[in-house]
Amino acid sequence: DVYKRQLLTGVYLRRGAELLTLEDTRTLEAEIDLPEADVGLVKVGDNVRLRPWANEDREIAGKVKEIAPAAQTKSYGTIVRVGASIPNPEDTLRPAMTGYGKIDCEEMRVWEAFLRRIIRIVRVEFWSWIP
Repeated sequence: DVYKRQLLTGVYLRRGAELLTLEDTRTLEAEIDLPEADVGLVKVGDNVRLRPWANEDREIAGKVKEIAPAAQTKSYGTIVRVGASIPNPEDTLRPAMTGYGKIDCEEMRVWEAFLRRIIRIVRVEFWSWIP
């Protein structure tokens, strides 16, 4: 805290400008963009593993806290936001950090994982063609 205050020494702010933001970083909330096709495999309480860019040699564990009620369209496809709660006892994570996350969900055989896309096309696309 002292370091952050020292950074403001000699800085003049306009009236009404933000001087300080307090954030509780003991437990952080992470958002993972999950492809729409995979959201059916995830449920609240599933384990989450994060690897932030700032600590690429560490894997940080957490739990799925919530799943967004609606999908969003992004430039890379349709996604559903999954919220995770991440304990941060060592204070190594900071707000607005980025990285990658994995969600441990139901197990399946290797051939099921590879054939999921084809099975989905048959079940959804072909079904839509039947009167």
